[in-house]
Amino acid sequence: MLPLVFVLAVTFIKDAYEDRRRGKQDKDTNARLASVFDQCAWLHACLQAHADGVGRCRGEKRWANVEWSNVEVGDIVQVREGAWTGYQHALTCNAS
Repeated sequence: MLPLVFVLAVTFIKDAYEDRRRGKQDKDTNARLASVFDQCAWLHACLQAHADGVGRCRGEKRWANVEWSNVEVGDIVQVREGAWTGYQHALTCNAS
């Protein structure tokens, strides 16, 4: 009975240590900044251009720096060559 208690105690301590380390890594990852396309600002510029009778959106592309924890599904994230990225993402276009 004593060997079983020992193995369970060691496993519990190891798992608790790994969970704490993983939680700290997640917190650090979520605090990093990502460059996300600001769709609301761009849409507002396009609607303003249409209201002014320009007819075509000449709004410049706007990128906002947000924490990775605030990146949502559907956001367009700008990833530069050699830049760190914390999550898996789908590459939809390439500048080269």
